[in-house]
Amino acid sequence: RHQKIMQSPNIQGNNTGLLTTLSNIAVTAASTAGKVATTAGGKGLHAVNVAGGISKNAVLTTADAVGLKDKVEAAEKMARKVAIKGFHDTNKAVNKARRLANKALIFDEEDGSEIQSSDYDLLLSAAGAAELRIPPHSSSSQTFAVPANCAMVWKARVKRLDIGFALNEISDNASTPSNAHNPNSNPQSPNNENSAQMIIQVMQRYTSEAQIQGSLPPTDRARNVNLLFDNSHSHLHGKTVVFWVAVGEKVSLADDQVGAARSKEVAAANEGPPLFPN
Repeated sequence: RHQKIMQSPNIQGNNTGLLTTLSNIAVTAASTAGKVATTAGGKGLHAVNVAGGISKNAVLTTADAVGLKDKVEAAEKMARKVAIKGFHDTNKAVNKARRLANKALIFDEEDGSEIQSSDYDLLLSAAGAAELRIPPHSSSSQTFAVPANCAMVWKARVKRLDIGFALNEISDNASTPSNAHNPNSNPQSPNNENSAQMIIQVMQRYTSEAQIQGSLPPTDRARNVNLLFDNSHSHLHGKTVVFWVAVGEKVSLADDQVGAARSKEVAAANEGPPLFPN
């Protein structure tokens, strides 16, 4: 029994060393396990982050795709609006051409065949047409020599407001009336110095919506015919006039060479606006 008692401390000492060894093994195992867990956790977190990034990129890519789709749809809408606007603009242009064509057509009620221009710009585009500027409170005249057996036709129009017009035959010694550009003279008076006039058409005022036109038949004598444009009634406004005159054995009011252009406008207007695909 004494011997067993004496052996107890050795057993305790041996147990203490074993426990220490086991404790060290446990600590090492725990540390290793902690490291493994930390590494695994880091890798797991990294995996989560990667997965999140992929997911975020996927969301952004989807958003870009949606944005691109929106842009495409917006472009389509814009193209559609442009097409519709072009369609309306074309309709407006055609309708304007139709109105101009209708305005340019004034049929002679007597025979229904004479087509006459009533548009200033259209008359100005005729071959041989000329423009004349008349200051306020003055008049201006244009004289044309008409040989024997020749006729004379004329057309004129004031650009805006109104203008007085008269037609006179003057003698050879007064090819240009003395009252031209003279605001203090009477445009109708035939008694000015060096002027012998025979009134063919009395002075009459025409608005910008009215066409001035007429014709003289041929005679067996030569004549000097004077177109007189009178703005003496206006003290503030100058006037612009376009006129066209033709002299010859066979001339007519249709010789202003705008009939073909007018016919094309009328034909285009009658065809109506072009059709666009939906």
